[in-house]
Amino acid sequence: MKLYRYESSKNTGRWRTTLFEAEKDYEEEKDWLMDNEADEDEHVQLESIEIPEDIIEELEDEPKVIKQTCLIRDPTRMDDNPRDEGYNFDFWAAWSDDSKED
Repeated sequence: MKLYRYESSKNTGRWRTTLFEAEKDYEEEKDWLMDNEADEDEHVQLESIEIPEDIIEELEDEPKVIKQTCLIRDPTRMDDNPRDEGYNFDFWAAWSDDSKED
């Protein structure tokens, strides 16, 4: 599964499951920066990440438990660029096994 979000010099967007949603967030952030921070050296970019199928399957195996996690850049692969290896996403992710039950 692929997730998308924007990252700007001021904010980071939420992970979205469709590129369309992420592009909408990206455009809103870009417009906001142009209106409010026009004199600053600002940037906005779209990012994507691939979630391995085994992780998705693991979450689907636990339907009564809602897990919450924060995807972060994998500290062990911080300098690696998946695009250099032929992948179509921007960075490797790491996540925590900590979860909250609701």
